[in-house]
Amino acid sequence: MQENNTNSELGYLDAEMANETKWSTVRVIRDAKLKATDWLVIKYMGSGESLPDAWKQYRSTLRDIPQSGVEPDAIVWPLKPAIS
Repeated sequence: MQENNTNSELGYLDAEMANETKWSTVRVIRDAKLKATDWLVIKYMGSGESLPDAWKQYRSTLRDIPQSGVEPDAIVWPLKPAIS
């Protein structure tokens, strides 16, 4: 009986570790997507213009992904808006 509990616990821990690894990967991808658009934010800030709403929404959606409640395997990444 003790062995079954241990195997069950190990299975649970393996699943938790796999899930954490997936979330770490999601965060790396998300951070790269945000970093790839930082130049645009800097450009607009430097010009005194406001970042277009589509870009604000895109970046906000990226930032919110970890708190979205969606499992890592089910994430639908937002599409990058066109640069105007």
